[in-house]
Amino acid sequence: MAQSEGHKLADKLKPKDGNFKEQFIAVQNRGDNTEDFLIGMAVDAGEGSPIIEHVSDRSKRINKIEFTRGDRVVAVRWLHRFAGDTTRLTFVKDSYDNKRDYDVVNSTELRAVGFQMKQVKIPVAPGASKTRSAVARERERAVPHEADIHFVLDKDTEDGIHMQNW
Repeated sequence: MAQSEGHKLADKLKPKDGNFKEQFIAVQNRGDNTEDFLIGMAVDAGEGSPIIEHVSDRSKRINKIEFTRGDRVVAVRWLHRFAGDTTRLTFVKDSYDNKRDYDVVNSTELRAVGFQMKQVKIPVAPGASKTRSAVARERERAVPHEADIHFVLDKDTEDGIHMQNW
């Protein structure tokens, strides 16, 4: 069941007009017991699609991940949970170096694709000084660095993802 549902979700990631725009994805986490699911962004793998490969071999291993016939290899950039949010619904983009622009995930683990997350400004640390220096004022006007952008998952979407974990 997970495999066929994951394949359907991966097929929704295919661009309709040849121009792929990053989309949020939720993936069941089987790697550890700390999180039920992971959030990432499906990204263009270089051919106008996040689908790197439609596996035709009986079994194949890519980056220590097992794929079987029919699985889609999906390009993803992971987000991690923001430690400053006790609700655990705020995420931050992970850093990626120039040598490797994405990780891969098996479509079988997909639980949701294309949902929305609210982009928010970086929270001010408690006890921060109310006096602003010229540098602080300049920083506020500047476009935030990608790693500083936070995304908030709404509770209904989180509940829906939990219901899709098998």
